[in-house]
Amino acid sequence: LGVSGSEAVLDAVRTCWASQFLERSVSYRLANSVAVSADMAVVVQELVRARASGVCFTANPVTSERANVVVAANYGLGVTVVDGNVVPDHFSLVKRLRKVSRTTANTTATSGSSSGASPTERSTCVWDFDVREISCATSKHQCARYHEDARTVEMESLDREQSNATSITELEAKRVAAAAVASEWFFGGSPRDVEWAFDEAGELFLLQARPITTVSAAFASDESEWAHFAMPHHTAEDEQLASIGGELLARELDTALGSERQWLTTCNIGEMSPSA
Repeated sequence: LGVSGSEAVLDAVRTCWASQFLERSVSYRLANSVAVSADMAVVVQELVRARASGVCFTANPVTSERANVVVAANYGLGVTVVDGNVVPDHFSLVKRLRKVSRTTANTTATSGSSSGASPTERSTCVWDFDVREISCATSKHQCARYHEDARTVEMESLDREQSNATSITELEAKRVAAAAVASEWFFGGSPRDVEWAFDEAGELFLLQARPITTVSAAFASDESEWAHFAMPHHTAEDEQLASIGGELLARELDTALGSERQWLTTCNIGEMSPSA
């Protein structure tokens, strides 16, 4: 954050590349069946001078409830929320589809005149969000701000008035939820973990959208890739076995590889690699 100048940007990119070999990063890839030695792309973005920012989960990451959108927010840059430096404000919202109908009149031109025709009704669906719960974190005591003059990001203390108020309004939380759910459907309907920010003018920016890494949340939807496993039987017992078998087969080869020089195969090794 707060990097300025081409050389500083290049140094920051190198730091990002090096971070993939931290113990925490290597352990995560091993646990999630990702090659330890892998290419890394680094995205460079213009810094948003954030009045408030945070994260949004389009499904509850704890309960896996798909209809529950959770927004976490704090003043300033989102690093305090992402890194867990403060307890952020929480907004729990319920998303639901609402049908919107619009009637348009049809006219037919005949010999220079128009005659009325039966109106056409068009329907579309939009997302509505109802607030289930708002939790103002009165214990939040600091935020991260970017200082233009020094071109640095520094931690600042919050006064009591700021701590006792939510960092964003209820309406802003709904705006965040709507944008996050739109990104969810852009990526095929899978639950998203979205980082966002409001600038001083109130414009909303989506900074990052990635799949929710919690396994229970990722498989909570009936639309999940492994939710249904086709079998030629249709009894209740077979359906139950299909569900269990589908999950087992889907995860059969989920074994971490240490590097690109390692590989897994179900072939007969003696036939495929006689000298192995």
